[in-house]
Amino acid sequence: MIVRILRAWTDAPDARAYAEYLDEALVPDLASAEGNAGVIVLWRVVDERAEFLVLSLWRSKAAADAFAAAGGVEALGGADDEFVKRLALEPDDYQFYVRGDLALGASLWLDD
Repeated sequence: MIVRILRAWTDAPDARAYAEYLDEALVPDLASAEGNAGVIVLWRVVDERAEFLVLSLWRSKAAADAFAAAGGVEALGGADDEFVKRLALEPDDYQFYVRGDLALGASLWLDD
């Protein structure tokens, strides 16, 4: 299994709106991509900025590479949306091999 990590920032007052937008637009598109095994969005507010980490799990390196070759997150629906354009993206995302046991069988909604 491979995890791809995308990192992005926005202004702190916009954090919850971006989290909801990611839940409604990015996560379903990413989760339905061929070879995807799940998506986790982490976010936090530090001082005046909100940081987001989007972790996408892929069944194989070939699936993760195919997603990247097709344009990655930028190629998903909504990438030209003005809302997305205001999100500061790190220029590259990262791929890591995954080891361990992931036994999440349900959606998580653990914010206050």
